[in-house]
Amino acid sequence: MPVSRPHLLLLLIALTLISSGCSLLPDKEDVPANWSAARLYDEATAAYKKKSYDIAIEYFQELEKRFPFGPFAQRAQLDIGFAHLDNEEPEAALSAANRFIRLNPRHEKVDRAYYLRGLATFDDRSGRFGPIRFFDPATRDPRTLQESFQYLSELVSRFPDSQYSPDARQRMIYLRNTLAEHELHVARFYVKRGAFIAAINRAKYIINKLPQSHATADALAILVRAYKRIGMHYLANDSLEVLRLNYPEHPLANQKQARG
Repeated sequence: MPVSRPHLLLLLIALTLISSGCSLLPDKEDVPANWSAARLYDEATAAYKKKSYDIAIEYFQELEKRFPFGPFAQRAQLDIGFAHLDNEEPEAALSAANRFIRLNPRHEKVDRAYYLRGLATFDDRSGRFGPIRFFDPATRDPRTLQESFQYLSELVSRFPDSQYSPDARQRMIYLRNTLAEHELHVARFYVKRGAFIAAINRAKYIINKLPQSHATADALAILVRAYKRIGMHYLANDSLEVLRLNYPEHPLANQKQARG
């Protein structure tokens, strides 16, 4: 069916707009040029509270560009990090936190930047600190867990009285337990493979480097079994005695000592 001239003309216009990269939608409005630093900061904060994180980030960036000096710019440097974090952009949040610490090492709220670093690398997969995620945290790469633990530990060490330190300590407990569970997962894998020395090393790491974690009792149990399998019965018995003394309710605590 032939296309009429008016329809053909409209089709050509549409194709021209698409090929030139134009949009039929209205352009996004620019941030008004007459907004003060205070107005920009208030608008950014209001957008953040409404969970319009992209707009909040745009306003914070515009604030720092137009007014690079002064208290509002400093606030924006830090608040933009939390906007990135809530916008599921942890790398940008970490970068903002590091930048704030570098530029404002003695700022009265620099502890908040240290806290942000820990949050940006913190990945809660238990659901305790956020939405539940359906896979085992012990099976993931532990490097970000270690990084987050280091950042939170630095906050607690530098600013023990910070309002963010109590939460940081709770997150560190979670991270220590998760790291220990990861090591335990690997140790059990080595036991199944018959790599008993490797399993022993992993279990000893849990006991020595991640003390008071939930995995300590099972790590001792792995030592008992692995030492027996390689014929080191005196070390198996020593590990069993430590297990009995500290975790008498563990299923292995009632096992008889090995003879060697």
